[in-house]
Amino acid sequence: MRIALAVLIALGLLLAPAVTPFAKAADEKSEKKKEDKKKKKDSDGGGERPVEMKDLNREVSRIIRELQFALEGGSARSVLELVDSAKFDDYPRFEDMVERLTREDSIRAFFRQVHTAPSLAEGKAQTILDAEMELSRKDGAGQLTRRRQQLVLDFEHSRRGWRIVNITPRDYFQPL
Repeated sequence: MRIALAVLIALGLLLAPAVTPFAKAADEKSEKKKEDKKKKKDSDGGGERPVEMKDLNREVSRIIRELQFALEGGSARSVLELVDSAKFDDYPRFEDMVERLTREDSIRAFFRQVHTAPSLAEGKAQTILDAEMELSRKDGAGQLTRRRQQLVLDFEHSRRGWRIVNITPRDYFQPL
């Protein structure tokens, strides 16, 4: 038994130098991969990848869908979260208008994207919507009112993602 153990130890000592070059090659490969990743990250400008057209269309469609659901759900907060308050001209007035609209009226909204014009290099985009909205007072006073209009939404990309920075015309969101 002791002889077998001594033979195994001797073989281990003999084979150890033969294994070392393979381990060294594996370490060199992993170091090279780490360096390549670092170089790629540095050349990308910190790891951010440029915005692609299909990503933009997907994001704009998502925001429009969320806007529709937020209006129908009567959630002013959800509507206003889609807007960049720092860049949106006369934001306090728009905020008040949306809060009154969602508080006082029941809404059914239909939005159809007609056209999206990106300016990906600048991180901006613009989309045109055919918008229809059915409004009725929550207190039951009054008839059902329909609004049909074409809206232009301007978007900008920030570190928080795509946000609405302008809506034209804004009076579309006036409460009854």
